[in-house]
Amino acid sequence: MSNFAGTIIAGPAGVAPNTPLSIISGVTSVPIDATTNLVAEPGMQLVIVDFQAPKDAPFGTYTLKLQFSGTASSIKVVFAAKVTAGANAQSYYVPIFPCVTDFANVPPITLPLSNVSGLIQLIVSAQGCTGKNYNFSGLGPAPSVDMNQQGLTGSWYEPTTSGQGFELEVFPDLNAPGNGLAFVSWFTYDTVVGGAERQRWYTLSGSVTSGQPASLTIYQNTGGNFNALPKTTATPVGTATLSFDSCVSGLLSYRFTDGSGRTGDIPLTRLTKNETCSTTSARPTNADFALSGNWYVPATDGQGFTIEVNPDSNIVFFAWYTYSPNGASAGPAGQRWYTGQSAAFAPGTRSIPVTLYETTGGAFDAVTNPAPRTVAVGSGTLAFQGCGSATLSYNFTGGSSSGASGTLTLSRVGPVPRGCTP
Repeated sequence: MSNFAGTIIAGPAGVAPNTPLSIISGVTSVPIDATTNLVAEPGMQLVIVDFQAPKDAPFGTYTLKLQFSGTASSIKVVFAAKVTAGANAQSYYVPIFPCVTDFANVPPITLPLSNVSGLIQLIVSAQGCTGKNYNFSGLGPAPSVDMNQQGLTGSWYEPTTSGQGFELEVFPDLNAPGNGLAFVSWFTYDTVVGGAERQRWYTLSGSVTSGQPASLTIYQNTGGNFNALPKTTATPVGTATLSFDSCVSGLLSYRFTDGSGRTGDIPLTRLTKNETCSTTSARPTNADFALSGNWYVPATDGQGFTIEVNPDSNIVFFAWYTYSPNGASAGPAGQRWYTGQSAAFAPGTRSIPVTLYETTGGAFDAVTNPAPRTVAVGSGTLAFQGCGSATLSYNFTGGSSSGASGTLTLSRVGPVPRGCTP
């Protein structure tokens, strides 16, 4: 079986209808606890259907829709609790019903389902877990990385939902020694899959204090036009907590207050190689990487770029958060975002040819089938004239801004990082 997809088609208050289910297929085993795995039977696969209801959703009835293609005479179902624990923020799947650790002991459900009364009897006869103990000893708490450092700046994403992600810049000690500022650009989608009109972007910001997770406010900007007035204003739409257990992995927990009821936890993986992040008090610098950060055109405040210059990965990558050419009256549907990427970055280069891409077909914090589609829609040249000034010449040959071309004069947002050289 393949092409798994599913949604929550109905639920209690706080759960948006048609919320996509997160589905991971082709799995051969999953960990139950520190010493036990749940293993697929020979010739079988495990399919993880993650029911991502909001944390504060009330008890009630949920109706789920699951689709797949292929033929099978039966399936086996185990309801499990997802537990995140340990130094690597590992996900564990603890069986709740039936209470088994071996799939051979799970009764099969015959397909196609024609005898509902027989299914009810099968469910009633199964034994749920009561007083069951699982072993998570020895996993230890997740180590933390001091967030008050510029080395965490860069591109982050969750591999299972590739095609959306985050750009982070940390301004260390901006407010006071040991207290800085984190600014995050979140490039994602509406909860409904569609074209470019379903792209969504948010910004998050908040103070970072050495030794503590960061508490952030989530903002949304709407009402703008591509590379044109009016300026737009950020409106608070939620809160988030950001933490890192290593220089290449972290966790973002979010809660929207815009009426959508969206809450969740997103494990983050660094997209490129770590350049200057440190797990000690050392704070190394790199002249190329120090060009990374947030850039914008002051005259069109409310749209801009987050750029990563990564010499160890030989790449320049940026996300461009903007609007459609006539997006001012379109609300959230007027938002647009593009990504830019160099072919091969040579350390020390300050004029970098880039390809511009548009990605569509994704869903907010969810796995989709088919996966989001990324296509080249233009080209450009990113040139740094200094540590606080740059230009981007662009030419769109496709996508929402097809036919648009020009040169943007960019200014850096915030102070220049240590170690930057023009």
